[in-house]
Amino acid sequence: MLEHLLTPASSEPDMTHFCHAATIIARKRDRPHHSNILSGPPTWQLATVPLFTGNLSVLGSGLIIYSMLVHGRRTKLRKPHHRILLAMSIYDLFYSLVKAFTFLLTPAEGQPGSMGVPGAMGNLATCRLQGFFIETAHATGAYNSLSSIYFWLSICRGVKNDTFTKYEPIAHILIFVVFVGFAIAGVVIELFNPAFGFCFIASYPPGCESGPGAPVCERWPPRTMGLMYEIFAQMWVQAYIVIVVVTNAAIWYCTRCTRKRRSSGGAREGHPEQQHDGGRTGSKEERSE
Repeated sequence: MLEHLLTPASSEPDMTHFCHAATIIARKRDRPHHSNILSGPPTWQLATVPLFTGNLSVLGSGLIIYSMLVHGRRTKLRKPHHRILLAMSIYDLFYSLVKAFTFLLTPAEGQPGSMGVPGAMGNLATCRLQGFFIETAHATGAYNSLSSIYFWLSICRGVKNDTFTKYEPIAHILIFVVFVGFAIAGVVIELFNPAFGFCFIASYPPGCESGPGAPVCERWPPRTMGLMYEIFAQMWVQAYIVIVVVTNAAIWYCTRCTRKRRSSGGAREGHPEQQHDGGRTGSKEERSE
C-alpha cells in the first residue's frame, strides 16, 4: 500500500482533471445570470427601478391628462397654463412609458449592443425607439419654460389671456417641430445607442475607445459624441434652467415691488397730515398755499 502511494504515477497530480475542473469553474463564473429579471448580479436594478418609478410617472401624467380632457374640457382648457400643463403631460407620458419598460426595449443578451440588462428583450431598433421618445421628452422642459414665461407676462407685464392665446399655437407648433425633428434626426444618424442601462446618445458599441484594449467605435466615438450630446440634449437643459430661473426671479422682484407700492400707498392714505380737501393728497407746502 505504501509502495503504491509513493509510485511516480500517484505522486504527481492529474493535470487533465485539474484543467477540466478549472474550465467548469470559469464557465460558471462567466455564465450570465439574467434568465430572470430579479435574478443574477445587482444589475437587475437597471430594469426594476425604472419599471417602478416610470409607472408612477405614467400614473401621474395619465391622471392629469384625464382630468383635463374629461372633467375640465370646458373649464380648465380655457386657461393657457392648463393647456401648457396638458401638452407637457402628454410628452411626459410617452417618456415615462419607454423608461418604465426599459427591459423590453434594450438589446437582449446575444443581440448587437447588449449590455446585459436583466430580462432585456429588444434589439437596436427598439433601442432607437426608446432614444427617440427620450429625445422628444425635452419638450417637457420647453413647456416648463413656456409656463414660466406665461406667468411672467401675466403678472409682471399685464398681458391678458386673450392676447397670449393668439400666439400660443405658434409655441406648440415650434416645440413639436424642433424636438420631434431632433428625435428623427437622431434615429437617422444612428445616434441613439445602448448607454448605461437604457438607450440614448452614446458611442457604439458600448464602451468603445474608453480605454486601453477597448474596441474601436463603429459609430460616434467619444471625441464627437460629446459634441452631439451637447447639441441634442445638454444645451436645451441649460437654456431651460436659465429661462426658468430668470423669469421666476423677475416674478419675485415685480411682486415684491408691487407689495411695497401698495403698502406705502396705504400708509400715505392713512396719514392725517396727507389728507386733502376733496379727497386729494399733497404735501404740507401745497396745502399751506
